[in-house]
Amino acid sequence: MSSTLSRREALKNIAIAAGALAVVRTTTAAPALPHVSPKDPMAAGVSYHESVATIKASQFPQYKPGDKCANCAQIGGAAGQTWRPCNIFAGQLVNANGWCTAYSRKT
Repeated sequence: MSSTLSRREALKNIAIAAGALAVVRTTTAAPALPHVSPKDPMAAGVSYHESVATIKASQFPQYKPGDKCANCAQIGGAAGQTWRPCNIFAGQLVNANGWCTAYSRKT
């Protein structure tokens, strides 16, 4: 018994499969990345602060008012997000209002 599939049936099956795949992708969210802790050894090594409000300018003369992770060349993600990926801390998120000694202003 030979069964042939018409082009119309094949396209219908492809459309159904694509729709099902789209539903699966939207319902299976990627796990959230962890936030960098200032107590983490790597974070402590670059004096990471979750908020610029906690920086003592006398201890960090390279810090300038207005410097923060949100305008650093190392940060990724979308502008406006509070927690974003950073090239310094692979696989973790930094606070956009934070700062560390690896800061480099975006040009």
